[in-house]
Amino acid sequence: TGVLFFYSLGLFAYGGTKILNSCFFSLKDTVTPAKISLLSLILNIIFNFLLMFPMKLNGLALATSLTGIITFVVSWLMLKKKIGGLGLPLISGQFFKILLASLAMSLVCYLAMQLRIISGNSILDRAANLLVPIICGAFSYLIFCFLLRIEQALKLLRWLKRTLRRLMGLTKGAPSGD
Repeated sequence: TGVLFFYSLGLFAYGGTKILNSCFFSLKDTVTPAKISLLSLILNIIFNFLLMFPMKLNGLALATSLTGIITFVVSWLMLKKKIGGLGLPLISGQFFKILLASLAMSLVCYLAMQLRIISGNSILDRAANLLVPIICGAFSYLIFCFLLRIEQALKLLRWLKRTLRRLMGLTKGAPSGD
């Protein structure tokens, strides 16, 4: 049941690595991400071997998350070396808020996994029990993002409000069809 928890620890790193790889590609550098991916593969094999036996499936999930975090840090350092400063003071606050929201979400997911709402063992029962932590995790992450005043979440909220106002404005003036 802790697999989801251990996987969620690396969510921020996977998202960050995806963004950093796009930065390398925009600089016409495909070699650096390829080298980092090779390092990631080797690290994942090592961590899997070290953590698989003492922690079973949880160890594999943790190994994957640790590999993702290390890949993110290495990508970050390589990009910083390549282009100079990355505006770290401007984004570090947001980064740590997102990290905190991700950790809080992972705790919510872990606790939600403990709630076995349906006690059956059929595939539908297990799917329903898996859906609960996924939904709880998604909603809790959004709530934590808003509570921590993560700029991107606030921008999303402003966009949703504008879109809803625009849609409501369109439906008010629409003909009734009578």
